Amino acid sequence: GWGLCGDFGSIRSYAKYNPDKYDYIGSTQVHDTVYVKKSTPVGLSILYFGWNSHFILNEINENKSISLNVYPTVGLGFTKSRLLNISVPLMLCYNMGNVATYSAKKDAGITLGIGVEYIKAGLVKVVDEKNDLMDDDGSIGYNSKTSGFIQPCAAFGIRYFTRGGHAQELNLKFGLRPSGKTYDAYGEMPASEKKSSINFWCRLSHVFYIRY
Repeated sequence: GWGLCGDFGSIRSYAKYNPDKYDYIGSTQVHDTVYVKKSTPVGLSILYFGWNSHFILNEINENKSISLNVYPTVGLGFTKSRLLNISVPLMLCYNMGNVATYSAKKDAGITLGIGVEYIKAGLVKVVDEKNDLMDDDGSIGYNSKTSGFIQPCAAFGIRYFTRGGHAQELNLKFGLRPSGKTYDAYGEMPASEKKSSINFWCRLSHVFYIRY
């Protein structure tokens, strides 16, 4: 499978702060980082490739089945100051029609899946993150080491035969999760920022089935 500009989403929010301002603890003035705002990085894979595998668990009949699906992709794209995005969803799928089984006789079909996915957005660091995260107002961002995360996801696919008799599929996968609290440069939650945000990751891909 592959796709173009259809693999994108957001990752954990972080706090933007200004290190050159003063804050107050009671009436005492202290030199400290001052929280400015929350920032949520977004990622985009311009071009991405993957291997979509279905392991059939139960053939209900020749046109219906339940399968375990894993569809890892690597995206040639970016997330802030980093490159390469990885997505590995693992889902339980209900398949109907085309590609549901080896003996399916339908010209068209669908697949519905639900499960979890692992996202690693920004695998390779390419520039200094501190400078890259600096804004015109002088604030910089605390962006902890980029780490992968797991979130629930669902998928919907439409399957069909081409004029040449090749089985193909348009597959849309979407994952969503709360990102948790926003942390500042010391790993603490800014007093003025109490809300957690929602992060997502979406992927639209074109799948070519081999030897079917």
